[in-house]
Amino acid sequence: MNSISIIINWSGPYSFDQACQEEKQGLYLVHGRNRNGKKPNCKKFLYCGISERNVGKRISEHHWESYNHLENFWWIGRQAFPKRKSRVFLELAEWIIIYFAGPEHNWKKIQNPPSQEVFLINEWYFPCGEKRRMKNVGVMQDFSDVICWSPNSGLVREGNLAVWNL
Repeated sequence: MNSISIIINWSGPYSFDQACQEEKQGLYLVHGRNRNGKKPNCKKFLYCGISERNVGKRISEHHWESYNHLENFWWIGRQAFPKRKSRVFLELAEWIIIYFAGPEHNWKKIQNPPSQEVFLINEWYFPCGEKRRMKNVGVMQDFSDVICWSPNSGLVREGNLAVWNL
């Protein structure tokens, strides 16, 4: 079985209205309060989704009544590697994120880990495109920069990366 390496460049945070303007394919995350959830005052990672067409349209079409308020923030993830865009890579990245970060509202992909060996690298950017040096905002604190999953060993390795200037 071949391993797959995936790099996702995350930008944000965005408001709901700003996230709905995104026109490219990719992943999206929502972090904040679920007013209809078990703990409506607790900020947490709520949902991870995917769109292979238009992320903003997918967000606006989905049932976001409980997520569309000023206390929630959205992150948009674009596949940076492999260069060949494919739903397969986006789905594997989404599955790894859901399985190992455990958002409140993704039930299907939390049942079983991926059967494929995956190395996922999450890189974080400001909306303007500048690389973030610190992971101190919302959903970034709930994620590891690197998640390595091997179904053969049953081990997950995760950690955070230091950002350096050369």
